[in-house]
Order: sequence, then C-alpha cells, then structure tokens
Amino acid sequence: MKVITMTAWRRPDYFDQVLSALEECTGSQDYTVLVQIDGGYPYAQEIIMERCWKSSLNVEAVSEINNIGCAGNTHKALSRGFAEDVDWIIHLEDDTLPSKDFLVYMEENLLRYQFMDMIFSVAGYQGTHDRDWVTPWFDDDTESLGVATWFTCWGWGTWRRVWDQLDEGWFGI
Repeated sequence: MKVITMTAWRRPDYFDQVLSALEECTGSQDYTVLVQIDGGYPYAQEIIMERCWKSSLNVEAVSEINNIGCAGNTHKALSRGFAEDVDWIIHLEDDTLPSKDFLVYMEENLLRYQFMDMIFSVAGYQGTHDRDWVTPWFDDDTESLGVATWFTCWGWGTWRRVWDQLDEGWFGI
C-alpha cells in the first residue's frame, strides 16, 4: 500500500486545486489519499468532503468537529497514515500544488534515502529560500538536491523510523 496524507482547513478552492493536480500526477492511482479536514468551518468542510467523494483517486476523508490547528491536524493525518502497513508516507497541505512528476520524485528519493538516519524527510519544494543548503548532494547540480538543516512543509515525505521518534512529541502536542 502507498499512502498520501493530506491536511485541509477552510479553503475549499485551494483544496480543489491541489486534489485536481494530484489526480494528474504520474502514479497517483496507486495511492490511498487520507485527507484530514480540520474543524470549525462546517460549510467549508462539507465542500471539501464532497470534492473528496468526486475524486478519481482512492480518497478517505475525516472531518474534525472542532478546530485543532495546523500542528494537531497534521499529527492526526500522519498518525492515520502510519497506522497503515507502510514504511513511508508522502504529505501535502491543501495549498501545495504538486507537479505531474512529484510522486515519482518523492518515491525515488524516499526509497533511495530510507536507511540514511541523518535524513529526516524528503521535500518536493523547489524554489528560492532564505536559507542555504548545508551540503550540495551533487557537485555538478547544487540547485536540485542538497542536505539542509531546515525543514519545509510544502510537499514532503518521511519514514516510519522518523515517525516512531516524533509521534509522541510532535511539535509540542
């Protein structure tokens, strides 16, 4: 089984764009998408839930009654993902548009680096950042892949070995 976890809040228009882009990703039909909708906005939650039902992907959505915040909602999404029999998951937020080859890139790197304890996550975010790479991964291609001491939440994946260490202390929860 391959799992994508996805968090959503009160932004059904963003959510629709992200789910539409995910439906177009190479290999997306091979995944179960576990959507965790934060609470507090019933009308937006209803629209997001309806969009999940209409998806061409295998989407399982859960909606919270109360607003638990970004960190709490992400924790619940990851907990659901790692409750499945998987070694790694890919995570998206409701405002992160994946490119067509996002899943291919993520899968390749999650498999490649799964046994490297120094690596916490693989991220699909590519853009300018105010932080420099600590170490370019390849001498001839420093813009494509590198090791950094910072984390990005814009399209990322991690392994069960990392989750087992973080679960209890997830960002202070």
